[in-house]
Amino acid sequence: MTKYERIIKMPAVVISPETAETISGMFHKLAEARVSVVLRERMQQANLQAQQMMPFVVGQNAAAQPANVEQYVANESYRDLIRPTFGDKYTFLSPHGNMQFLYNDFEYKDIPPDPVNVIVESAGPLGEILNLNLKANTQVNDFLDHNINRILVQGPDSAWVNDAYEKLRVLVQSSKEPIRNLVYHWMPFFIWLTFFFCAVIEYKLARLTSSFRWNIPLNGLQLLAIFVLFAVTLIASANLFTRTLPFLYPYFELEGKLSRRRKTWRKPVVIAVTLLYGAAITMLFAVK
Repeated sequence: MTKYERIIKMPAVVISPETAETISGMFHKLAEARVSVVLRERMQQANLQAQQMMPFVVGQNAAAQPANVEQYVANESYRDLIRPTFGDKYTFLSPHGNMQFLYNDFEYKDIPPDPVNVIVESAGPLGEILNLNLKANTQVNDFLDHNINRILVQGPDSAWVNDAYEKLRVLVQSSKEPIRNLVYHWMPFFIWLTFFFCAVIEYKLARLTSSFRWNIPLNGLQLLAIFVLFAVTLIASANLFTRTLPFLYPYFELEGKLSRRRKTWRKPVVIAVTLLYGAAITMLFAVK
């Protein structure tokens, strides 16, 4: 069977409860169609078996009374028997506890705070597949992995695949955080830029407090001290973006699901980085 596939690469996003509900609704609708088909097939098979057994139970001339298939298909109690196997699944991994929900039988408030991984799976009656895989603490190497931060849309019908792809793409783009997305995708550049600005500030402070100049030869101990200072500065710059950034501004964020600790540290860190960049630029272009 021919299958069509399209993949939505997720940018840095902050997903609102309304958008999350719309996306989960698409996954749930697809899975519910599969549940209906599976339940209908099982009830039809049960009817057929009952008809075959009926003459032996009540006599050769008795008429078999088939069950009302559609009535059973619409019955929530019967659907709940099928859903754990064929329904949509939602997995949230968080430092505060991992949780899995079946067939979106949960509310937004039930999601644990600070989710670091979110996996949503749903399959349709004709082999359609919707699969969402998100990682909040994204690093540079993760952008090379096509199975992370993406929504997979797959199915035998190209029209359905394209329609689902466009609907999900619009929802994703409406939740995109442009600045956060830029910083994540250009993380190495911002690491080196921060290192450069820190080096500028360190050099200017050294000029104010000593006779150090960049064009004056250094002895062995002074040169070693410079290399140690540069190494510490580079490590600090790298940690700022590889650890602090995902902690304070995760690549994937559910609105209102960030812990109080993360929210508290956001503003001071942003102010500190802004002051750092501003001071470095001012010192760099200041009149000597």
